[in-house]
Amino acid sequence: MRTTIVYLAAALLCGVATDARAGDWHQWRGPARNGLAPDTGPLLSAFPSDGLEPVWVSEKILGDDAGGWGSVAVADGKAYVYSNWKYEVPIESRTLKPQELEQLGWKAGIPAELLEKVEAARLSEERARLEGRAVRNWINEWIKANLSKEQNPFRNACYQRLRQADKAIPAAVGRTLESVLDRTFATASEMQAWLGENSVHEQWRQEVARVVRTTEDRAHDNLFCLDAETGTTVWQRELPGVHTQYSSSSTPCVVGGRCYVQGSGGTLYCLDARTGDTVWQRKAPKVPDGNLASSFVVQDGIAVLLVGELMGLDAGSGETRWTQPAVRGAYASAAYWQVGGETLLVCNGERDTFCIAPSTGEIVWQVPAGGWSTPAIVGDYMAVYTGNNDLGLVAYKLARPEPERLWNVPGSDRGASPAIHDGHVYAVGGRGSARAICVALDSGDVRWEQKLPSTELASPLVADGKLLQIVNTSLYVIEATSARYNLLGKASVGAARCISPALVDGKVYLRLKEAVACYDLRAPGASGQVSEAPST
Repeated sequence: MRTTIVYLAAALLCGVATDARAGDWHQWRGPARNGLAPDTGPLLSAFPSDGLEPVWVSEKILGDDAGGWGSVAVADGKAYVYSNWKYEVPIESRTLKPQELEQLGWKAGIPAELLEKVEAARLSEERARLEGRAVRNWINEWIKANLSKEQNPFRNACYQRLRQADKAIPAAVGRTLESVLDRTFATASEMQAWLGENSVHEQWRQEVARVVRTTEDRAHDNLFCLDAETGTTVWQRELPGVHTQYSSSSTPCVVGGRCYVQGSGGTLYCLDARTGDTVWQRKAPKVPDGNLASSFVVQDGIAVLLVGELMGLDAGSGETRWTQPAVRGAYASAAYWQVGGETLLVCNGERDTFCIAPSTGEIVWQVPAGGWSTPAIVGDYMAVYTGNNDLGLVAYKLARPEPERLWNVPGSDRGASPAIHDGHVYAVGGRGSARAICVALDSGDVRWEQKLPSTELASPLVADGKLLQIVNTSLYVIEATSARYNLLGKASVGAARCISPALVDGKVYLRLKEAVACYDLRAPGASGQVSEAPST
């Protein structure tokens, strides 16, 4: 009940998406952008022994490494998801890249004294006697003992030479290949001819051909609108995209009949939510290299997004209304703080958390926290799961002109957002050592802590006194109680790592590795559900 009251108060104060259907999960972290679901009725307290069967699974929609980790938004009977869809195309040209040369056990500029030591070690009787895991252990110890801090850039090349032992390419061949790094040959035959002309033996020419790429990485952006009841595609928009090492991962924001989403490469879109037609699109002015993951929030007619720096666009036209260069980053998304009848936005920067007036971009206050996650705010309390291991999970009592820091619990996560429920803060994740943790909001006392399988960058949803959380690729349902860690259910669903659930009318919508799926989590006897109890 307390969660429901908090949600209703937040929704009334926000003044956001007033035309959206009550109970929709129309944006990142839900209607109040804090992971709290409106009252959806009782949910399952145990999963069937044979696992969860989906209500539906969509057509192929790439996620995870091949399409990104943006979550699902549900509004007005439709489910929306963005995919930065990666693919490869064959190419005729050939180019030897530095990372490919390292696979062959060579790196441009390797110091002569280091090379001399590596050559002696890889051809030694000691190395020749080693096999299996002993090789790896010996190499690691050798590198630790012989490479200075300044020589660390050559670590991978040395590792490969020591691993390959007497089968590594000769130093003379390595130096020859240095001279052709990043040179593009029109065809494979042209490259092979050059290698032959420069006295590279056939054996090593074949090795070069093995590591040089024969395809080119590309990507396009896709926005899908699915029927929330059946999963069938209502419309799909394929848009120009940019390939990065990790796919861009924005969650759509559906407000006022429009769908706002950030594409790869910093192209920003506003589409008609009903048809997918473009209302406006534009390129962000300061786009950082690599993938992007911030998700729009629309407040007071301003669409706000962190893309290099925090910026506010006119939601109707896409014109820039303000930029705030003090708030920098590419992954964090803003949350709401309602104070004195006004809705302000709170967004993490690289090292601090900032409160921003949405109409002007003016900074109201800033406090130490920051990171990639979204602050969890309920009333005048805020919790931030930072990327700073010493600061870790930190809580503030919000006020003007400056919030009061209440406590912090060491430990970090690169992007998992926490949740505040019934006087406690819940966080799941942890860089290097995953855990679920429950902390008293008023005192900072750790009520319980539980080790978990690898999980990071995935944020919980709170509904019916339960945490819904993706752990690796499984859906966990954990009782939201301070008494103890109590895992109510765990289902292997093949979820894309690092995504967060969306919940509407007792149904959870999840991004899978190659699709979107809907699961009915309503308890027996709930509206539309059978009365028989599930097996445990």
